[in-house]
Amino acid sequence: MNFSAVQIFWIILIVIALVSIKRIISEKGWTLKNFIRVEDVDDEK
Repeated sequence: MNFSAVQIFWIILIVIALVSIKRIISEKGWTLKNFIRVEDVDDEK
């Protein structure tokens, strides 16, 4: 597979975005359980 410069550029951008999102989530202490709890509370209302 030959990657063009544009494809390599987008791959790098996506990787950087995923890494920074992961870092933000770990800093905030968010977990899937928190999201599930919020959804359950909304359902009860």
